[in-house]
Amino acid sequence: MVESGLGVSIVHDLILHPRRYRVARLPLDATQFRDVGIAVKKDSAPSSITKLFIEHVLSWQERLMEFVRI
Repeated sequence: MVESGLGVSIVHDLILHPRRYRVARLPLDATQFRDVGIAVKKDSAPSSITKLFIEHVLSWQERLMEFVRI
């Protein structure tokens, strides 16, 4: 719809690569945040790949918070 001139959208920059859409990319001046949630089945342990992903997200969050404090 955005490409057809019928709206606007806020998406992650990765969505626009490679440049397969004919849309304008405009930066936002406001600080941006995103909540990340991870759901697993109630009565079963998360898979090893899920555990690795959780570790990765927590590590990324720690690095991001260090960057924000600077």
